[in-house]
Amino acid sequence: MNSGDFRESSHTYGLHLPARCISALLGERESTMFLIGTVSVRGSDNEVHLFRVPDKGEPKTECIFPHPYEIWDLAPCPTESDILITTYRDPSVKSQLTYHASLWRMTHHASSLSLLSKLDFSDCIRRVQWSPIHSQTAAVLSDDSLAIIDVEVGSLSAPKVKNVMGKGDMRKSSALCWEPWGSASSVLVNSYNSIQCWDTRSSTMAWQIEHAHSLQIRDIDCNVNVLFSFCSAGDDSSIKFWDYRKPSEPIKNILELSSHSHWVWSAKHNPSYDQLLVSASSDTVVNLWDLTDISSVAGNNVNISKKSDEDWLVKSYCDGDGDSIYSVAWACADNPFIFASLSHDKTSSAVVYRVPQEQVDQILLRSPDILV
Repeated sequence: MNSGDFRESSHTYGLHLPARCISALLGERESTMFLIGTVSVRGSDNEVHLFRVPDKGEPKTECIFPHPYEIWDLAPCPTESDILITTYRDPSVKSQLTYHASLWRMTHHASSLSLLSKLDFSDCIRRVQWSPIHSQTAAVLSDDSLAIIDVEVGSLSAPKVKNVMGKGDMRKSSALCWEPWGSASSVLVNSYNSIQCWDTRSSTMAWQIEHAHSLQIRDIDCNVNVLFSFCSAGDDSSIKFWDYRKPSEPIKNILELSSHSHWVWSAKHNPSYDQLLVSASSDTVVNLWDLTDISSVAGNNVNISKKSDEDWLVKSYCDGDGDSIYSVAWACADNPFIFASLSHDKTSSAVVYRVPQEQVDQILLRSPDILV
């Protein structure tokens, strides 16, 4: 395992405002681009930053879009690169803890966000995620429920709520992930420290892992390349990997990583090479992991015996000057070995990394039929 400063083999994109969410621009297929949403307490000062990562040199600002409220989550449309859902808090309303979401069109030449519609059926929306298969369907997670909506991207009409589930069964929910396999009809969420799977066709809970973590769960992410495999991360400083391929048997925790020393806010599989996972924590550290032995490359030959966290860790990137690192994301365009993290302070900075070349070479040797 290697450790290093953020500025070693990386590039920084600076902001003049605090921020806590970053996402790849999913609908963009030619260039590597990321979005950032800011959380200034002066609501009208907030912005959505769109920046591009060139083959060489520093990230370049593509556009800055003014946004009227604090942005707590970003959900770019996976098929339309100019469509975006933001989850935000409006500090001007009477309750300081109300969260809402809106659908926007990004107009580049005018550097503006055009409001298409508001998701006004809940005042405690925490996260929105588009379906990986159905391009006009999204899941909307509130504190205590899950809603599935139909979104007509080209229309100004409000999204239609298809069904709502989870009321009475969910609490302190903030992690959300569609199952990416098959018909993508199920959604994974947390209920405080438990994990639940909801069948969106019947609006019923398919299964639950009670007390999956000892404290609040912050993130859930499915491995798109391995059926029934996902990870969870939370305030107990751990990342856990799960397999639920046999519904009649207890869901199996196949691996637990505990190298972070504080809350783990984000853990994401590489969507192209699931041997790689990146995690971000309040301990100001970003960890890059090599999960080859439980990845699609391993097949049925999963082997986790006699391995410590150090054996799985490729590199730790430490930011001694920053605050919590709330968000991390993999690029989705021409280079699958790029990822970015976002640290939170009075002002924020995104750091763009490239997976070490030695690690890339090893991965490509194990996957000779895949070219980048």
